[in-house]
Amino acid sequence: METIDRWLTEQQRRLLHDEIQAYARGAAGTRDDLDEDMEAAALEHRLATLGTLPEPLFSLVGDGLKIAQALP
Repeated sequence: METIDRWLTEQQRRLLHDEIQAYARGAAGTRDDLDEDMEAAALEHRLATLGTLPEPLFSLVGDGLKIAQALP
């Protein structure tokens, strides 16, 4: 019975992984791919802890991608 329980747990884990992966692939490059608040928080944290920002910075504008100016 323990073997079956482990197998079922693994199948559920794989199904969830596959569903998340499919969503991520479908959202890639769209506005759903960018959480602006999360991005801003991550950049603020990096700047506060490391004193630098990643280069180059990209942001979605309309339906496209543009290089954003680095923050001071």
